[in-house]
Amino acid sequence: MSGSTANFNGAKFERQVAMDMMEQIPGLIVVDYKEIKRNFQVHEVRSYFKGQNILIKNMKRVRSAQKAKVATLEFYYCRTDTFIECKFQEVTGTASQKNSICHD
Repeated sequence: MSGSTANFNGAKFERQVAMDMMEQIPGLIVVDYKEIKRNFQVHEVRSYFKGQNILIKNMKRVRSAQKAKVATLEFYYCRTDTFIECKFQEVTGTASQKNSICHD
């Protein structure tokens, strides 16, 4: 599987996760992090929206103990203060095994 195919399938999977959540959670509002970041710093978003029935796509979070200080996760569900990371895998094997298959 090529990198572009993997990205497409991952995005498709993320859309499906969001749609499934919207079906299961009445009144769920889905917003993209880009739409709200103008008014907040990364660390403020989580505390401001916590407890609300909002699903934030492409949520940023502060990583205190690692070199990269900000990480992006696919979703943040504010009501339950839950970060959701989506991983799509169409075939078995490690990333390095898949990489060698793609380049052979």
